[in-house]
Amino acid sequence: MDRILSTKRLLIRIYTAEQMEQYFATKPKPELQELFHLTSDESFELARQKAMKGYTTHRSSVRFFYMYHKLENRLVGDVAFHNWYPEHRRSEIGYMIFNEEDKKHGYMSEAVQAILTYGFNEMNLNRVEACIGPMNVASQSLVLKFGFKQEGHLRQHYHKEGVLQDSIIYGLLKEEFLHNQNT
Repeated sequence: MDRILSTKRLLIRIYTAEQMEQYFATKPKPELQELFHLTSDESFELARQKAMKGYTTHRSSVRFFYMYHKLENRLVGDVAFHNWYPEHRRSEIGYMIFNEEDKKHGYMSEAVQAILTYGFNEMNLNRVEACIGPMNVASQSLVLKFGFKQEGHLRQHYHKEGVLQDSIIYGLLKEEFLHNQNT
């Protein structure tokens, strides 16, 4: 059974790694493409490969959050706690708004608020990390809004479009998040 978070404008469906694996093993491609905004054969195949190879290892897992506009009943974007290490009570957060027309409306702020609350309260997280490209000012502003602290700069940290890119590392502790919620 799907868990759902609700905000003012969004319904956020929560999927475990096991649910995603089951979906890709049993549901038809068109349904999966619509459900998870897989707009090309390449994006579908990449998602299918990830699901079939397994998101979960003996030490890490993932939790997916898909954001739907309440009034328009359409997919707006997604968030994930990936590289989730339950034993160490930490995870990395990643997020995306799918369409340009949905950007700059505060949807991601609304979703991240609910998802961080869920992560700290329901997933027993103590730390959430974000790895953000130095030029991604919008993403940096988002995490700073929630009290993330810049902790480092990783050189040539990830490969994107044929180029090794840097990441700025941000971290947020549960106590900081709770303090920020009460001020």
